[in-house]
Amino acid sequence: MTEFPRPTQTTDFGAALRDPSKAFAAPHAVLDAPGLDTEQKRRVLEQWELDESRLDESASEGMEETGPNRKSLVRDIHLALAELAEGS
Repeated sequence: MTEFPRPTQTTDFGAALRDPSKAFAAPHAVLDAPGLDTEQKRRVLEQWELDESRLDESASEGMEETGPNRKSLVRDIHLALAELAEGS
């Protein structure tokens, strides 16, 4: 039986921009997202950073707890943005 290659699945930019944490397991995964150009990847990472900063603001108002995982995530977003900038 002949096996045919599976088509490469592309990333839905709109969905990724609306909720990056749902679309990607980790910030670094954005860098390998098929179908997104460099500018789209940057926008997704920046949106993710904005989402996390809003969650931090909520936490400071006592609405939600923040912790080392969120700080680690923000650091990972910054690292991914820096790597993306280096590759441009």
